[in-house]
Amino acid sequence: MPFVQIDVNKEIEKQMQKPRFKKAWEENHAEYELIGEMISLRKQNK
Repeated sequence: MPFVQIDVNKEIEKQMQKPRFKKAWEENHAEYELIGEMISLRKQNK
Protein backbone atom coordinates (compact mmCIF):
# COMPACT_ATOMS: atom_id res chain seq x y z
CA MET A 1 0.00 0.00 0.00
CA PRO A 2 1.68 3.26 -1.10
CA PHE A 3 1.77 6.27 1.14
CA VAL A 4 -0.12 9.35 0.04
CA GLN A 5 1.33 12.77 0.75
CA ILE A 6 -1.13 15.31 2.04
CA ASP A 7 -0.75 18.96 2.86
CA VAL A 8 -1.96 19.12 6.45
CA ASN A 9 -2.50 22.88 6.34
CA LYS A 10 -4.73 22.59 3.26
CA GLU A 11 -6.66 19.75 4.86
CA ILE A 12 -7.24 21.82 8.00
CA GLU A 13 -8.42 24.74 5.86
CA LYS A 14 -10.95 22.46 4.15
CA GLN A 15 -12.17 21.09 7.46
CA MET A 16 -12.50 24.59 8.92
CA GLN A 17 -15.47 25.10 6.60
CA LYS A 18 -17.40 22.70 8.85
CA PRO A 19 -18.74 24.58 11.88
CA ARG A 20 -18.42 21.57 14.19
CA PHE A 21 -14.75 21.03 13.27
CA LYS A 22 -13.97 24.74 13.49
CA LYS A 23 -15.45 24.99 16.98
CA ALA A 24 -13.52 21.93 18.20
CA TRP A 25 -10.30 23.22 16.59
CA GLU A 26 -10.61 26.63 18.22
CA GLU A 27 -11.39 25.12 21.62
CA ASN A 28 -8.37 22.78 21.55
CA HIS A 29 -5.75 24.45 19.35
CA ALA A 30 -4.14 26.53 22.10
CA GLU A 31 -3.77 23.45 24.29
CA TYR A 32 -2.03 21.51 21.52
CA GLU A 33 0.32 24.42 20.81
CA LEU A 34 1.25 24.54 24.49
CA ILE A 35 1.92 20.79 24.52
CA GLY A 36 4.10 21.17 21.42
CA GLU A 37 6.11 23.93 23.10
CA MET A 38 6.57 21.79 26.21
CA ILE A 39 7.86 18.90 24.11
CA SER A 40 10.27 21.20 22.24
CA LEU A 41 11.66 22.56 25.50
CA ARG A 42 12.05 19.06 26.91
CA LYS A 43 14.00 17.99 23.82
CA GLN A 44 16.29 21.02 24.11
CA ASN A 45 17.14 20.15 27.72
CA LYS A 46 18.33 16.62 26.88
